[in-house]
Amino acid sequence: MISILGYLAAVFLAIALLTTRALWFRWINLLGNFTFILYGASIQAFPVILTNSVLLFINIVQLAKLYSRKEHFEFVQIHTGDEIVGSFLKFYRKDLAKYFPNFQFTDDTDRICFMVLRDLTIANLFVASKAEEGTINVEINYTVPRYRDYRVGKFIFDEGSDYLKAHSVHTIRARSYLREHTEFLKRMGFTSILVDGEAYFEKKIS
Repeated sequence: MISILGYLAAVFLAIALLTTRALWFRWINLLGNFTFILYGASIQAFPVILTNSVLLFINIVQLAKLYSRKEHFEFVQIHTGDEIVGSFLKFYRKDLAKYFPNFQFTDDTDRICFMVLRDLTIANLFVASKAEEGTINVEINYTVPRYRDYRVGKFIFDEGSDYLKAHSVHTIRARSYLREHTEFLKRMGFTSILVDGEAYFEKKIS
């Protein structure tokens, strides 16, 4: 049992080093430190306890900073043919194809198209086609891996939803091809529905 704690702690730290998201890195690292402290206590290895106690404190401080940090989010309208859009789609094409395999940005007519900047860095590409009055169907809502902490989604669908309201949008529909994306949609307040016999997720903007 004692050795299992040591192996588990090592696994946590290894996973933390593999993640690209700052928030996840800190949480997983914190779990690794805590497990190492338990392991060190069980074998009376005080240097292990001391080292990981210091690292645990550092991770707690950094997590507090991450949660309290004020970030700037901004919508930037885009169009087909924009060079920055082409570069974005080319750079993320492999990962993007897993989430939105059928997406092709060939037309922006009757569509809402924008990028979300997070502290002036491109964090998200969003394109949705207009369906019936007040309803849009999301063709792509792709957030780059380093920013997948739900803040961009909350900005689009909640905090910054006035942008969509200004386009007379009150209902958003999206499809999901991956469990991770489904979990994201549910976290954002989408509920599953059937439209003409096809499965969608839908969210009403209040």
